[in-house]
Amino acid sequence: MGPKPWSPGRRARNLGAIAGGAAAGALIGKAVGGGGEGALIGGLIGGAAAVGAVAKSKSYQVRLKPGTPLEFTTSEALAVRY
Repeated sequence: MGPKPWSPGRRARNLGAIAGGAAAGALIGKAVGGGGEGALIGGLIGGAAAVGAVAKSKSYQVRLKPGTPLEFTTSEALAVRY
């Protein structure tokens, strides 16, 4: 039997999920807020949401299938650019 492929531990997966949530929040915050302050606030909110998801999932990463609807509410108008 050959060596097992490298697999990150739970802590690394959780930290990755939190970092990803913060990055996604920063991108959305920058798009909504239009600058660094919006990115900072969005990053904090995204990171906090990811911490909540990790805590609720009992250390298992949450994965959404492609095409899964994701709903959220903003307090201001949102311009989507692609």
